[in-house]
Amino acid sequence: MRKLATTAATLATIVAVCFATLQLAGRALCWQLPALEGTVNRLLASRGVAVYGIEGRWHGLDAGFFAERVYLPAGELHGLDFELDLVESLARNRVVARRFTVADGHLAFEKTADGWRLRGSTGTPTGDAAALFLHSDEVWLRGRLLARDGGQQAAMHVEAMLINRDDEHQFHVAIQAEPNCQDCALTVDGRVHEDGPGMAQATATRFALGRELATMLGMPVAAPDALGPTAPTLFAVRGDWRRDLSGQAKAKLEIAANIPALPRGEPARLSAALAAWSEAGGYRGRIVEFAAASGDAEARVTEGGFRFATDADGNGGATAELWLPPVEIASWTAPVAEFLGDERESGKWLRRLAPGGQIRDFVLRADATGLAFRGNVANGNLAGYKGVPKLADARFAFGGHSRAFAFAWKANRCF
Repeated sequence: MRKLATTAATLATIVAVCFATLQLAGRALCWQLPALEGTVNRLLASRGVAVYGIEGRWHGLDAGFFAERVYLPAGELHGLDFELDLVESLARNRVVARRFTVADGHLAFEKTADGWRLRGSTGTPTGDAAALFLHSDEVWLRGRLLARDGGQQAAMHVEAMLINRDDEHQFHVAIQAEPNCQDCALTVDGRVHEDGPGMAQATATRFALGRELATMLGMPVAAPDALGPTAPTLFAVRGDWRRDLSGQAKAKLEIAANIPALPRGEPARLSAALAAWSEAGGYRGRIVEFAAASGDAEARVTEGGFRFATDADGNGGATAELWLPPVEIASWTAPVAEFLGDERESGKWLRRLAPGGQIRDFVLRADATGLAFRGNVANGNLAGYKGVPKLADARFAFGGHSRAFAFAWKANRCF
């Protein structure tokens, strides 16, 4: 027993001496960082990183540094202030900070065949970034995120604050395309306990998504010759998510979009209200209302549902499904025609053909491979126009995915 105690005391002494040596060496190195700036940059040159205006400090057990400018392959950071949380980092085997601040800067993401990635990065992302944001005591960030796809570039201005205390995470994030607009940010605020209660809210009154970014994300954008006014589509958002002590979560989301008019057309207004609740592996919800209006025409859907699963295929792949109740085609034709305008060929064709009938059993599914959909049309009809035959009491079945589309039809009367 005495031998065990002697061994433990010896090991403790060795550890204490090593730790004290590390502390002394670390403090000396921090004090000398400004003089070692050239050496630091030579060591980082192979990674495409350069640091200027660097200063070091040591608080208790934790080392820290400040850099006026940091240049990275993906962009640059200004006013970088970092203080390591040594004990937390050792416990998690990840880099965790007591304080991590970026006063300004920008980072660029590029689109590749495999998806979006930080410019200049290689391989797959690790958990280091997630640990830094989820477990650091304080994170304050401000700057721009750039998206680049070939010759296109779009920017979003971001401000973020994250405060983490034990298992509680508090956050505030604001993003906007126009930095000088005071009411154009989409903000997300929340407070969440790990495996416990939490809440988050998203709000926006005049959030605008730039044309370039919308195109990169695959969102529908008017053709260049149909742009009309340069005013962007404005979104109003109100979302609320809450989770109780049992882990059950509920969410509500309301979105309204004001789409500027095309030349010789009418502006359009879209709105959606959704409600969802958690279930094993994801969320299930219903469409409270989806409406579209343009001019004096309006159409709405007040039923339907959706489901989002984070691991539906057992391999970590997320999937989303949407299904709709029967939809009257004629009710939706009117607002679309108003938006396109009578003088535009597409609007003229839509009015002249006057499609009618009922879309039934419509289902849309999205996963990592793309989109897929199916449905059918009952009691379909078309008014003949410029060679398109007149149809009455027709039936259609359609379906497809991101790379193909197929349909079959049968009409009792075609003339």
